[in-house]
Amino acid sequence: MGWLIWVVLLMFGGCSSPAFNLSNKEKIVIEIPKQDRILINAPMLLSEHMTLENILITRSLHAYRNDKKGIVVEHIRVQAPYAFQYDMKRTLDIVFEAKRVEQIDRIGNFGFYAIHLKDGSVLMCIAENINKKAAVMVYGFDKKTMNRLIEKSGGTSMHRIDRYSRIASLEPDASAFLSRWNAKMTIFDGLLKRMGYRALRR
Repeated sequence: MGWLIWVVLLMFGGCSSPAFNLSNKEKIVIEIPKQDRILINAPMLLSEHMTLENILITRSLHAYRNDKKGIVVEHIRVQAPYAFQYDMKRTLDIVFEAKRVEQIDRIGNFGFYAIHLKDGSVLMCIAENINKKAAVMVYGFDKKTMNRLIEKSGGTSMHRIDRYSRIASLEPDASAFLSRWNAKMTIFDGLLKRMGYRALRR
């Protein structure tokens, strides 16, 4: 997968970690406070909306212009009075039904992850947990792109990605949606917790 991220040097204030901006359907924009704005040139091919218990999910599939490989963006919002029970690493483990999840690097609440899937491949993912009430995940990067994302974000753990021999590559169709949203996540895995709830004393 070719490197298709252009960096425009801009300064940002008012937030402490990178954020996603998907208002432009032709590009995925990652804004990094006091550093760079990273543009991933990958037009949107399709999107879908899902509702699971108290979770609202919007998934969009994008494709790189040069080799047409897929990249997926997922916006997740939890409805009040619920919130995510776990940190982002454990949440990814549940959502992707992974063998395990490794955190490669972290900047504020913005993390870089290697998700070990059941088929033996490793899915490169960047994700942001927003006050346990919402999350954004972008996945499907190759090694080179993931390394550059970490570097441009100010991270120092690029070398850790080299040890992964089989990186998951996504096709530009619905098969690229690898998250496994289902009722088991909330019923048995305890993905959500009720905020402000206290058990009654007898």
